[in-house]
Amino acid sequence: MQKTPKKLTALFHQKSTASCSGSNYSGSKCFRLHRLALLACVALLDCIVALPAYAADGKVTFQGEILSDGTCKIETDSQNLTVILPTVGKANLRLVGQTAAPVPFSIKLKDCNTGDAIKANLLFSGGETRKPYLSNKADRGKATNVGIQIVKADGSETPIIVDGSQANSKKAPDTGKEQNGKVIQPRFDYFARYYAIGPATAGNVEATATFQVQYN
Repeated sequence: MQKTPKKLTALFHQKSTASCSGSNYSGSKCFRLHRLALLACVALLDCIVALPAYAADGKVTFQGEILSDGTCKIETDSQNLTVILPTVGKANLRLVGQTAAPVPFSIKLKDCNTGDAIKANLLFSGGETRKPYLSNKADRGKATNVGIQIVKADGSETPIIVDGSQANSKKAPDTGKEQNGKVIQPRFDYFARYYAIGPATAGNVEATATFQVQYN
């Protein structure tokens, strides 16, 4: 099977040589034959390359933005926080939506330049979609119908979204800005508290959230 292409090549070469040799073909005729063949090839290429042009019926424009990594870093004492909530009686968490024992905590940033200090916000993850609390993940002796809720410490008690869908840009007063030529590094103040999703039972409560710094 591998010899066939070689034979074909040899035969075509021999035929081409014979067609322009002998007394029946002059040099000028051979030139014209080759020239016609060349023109035919050029015409064929023109047909292949010259594709028909169609008019557009519409246009779609795409716009986006790539965010910088930013200059802010997490302060060492804010990187891996443990917030201890006090022990409370289950009677304080009998009804859905009841809360108890708020404990303050803060997340502080450092090394932000002015622009990043202003734009920095925190995105929390770890909660279930559209639920305003973190589920109880205690391994042993787990209390039921209770979770942990994070709220803003600005007096509004607004729950922080913890499903990774919405960042919190609310900073502590007089932080995250430039003042007298100096950058006041951002600080985010919160409360953590128990949150009833039904009549709570006695037991341990433990929840974990992760956060990341974003800029917008």
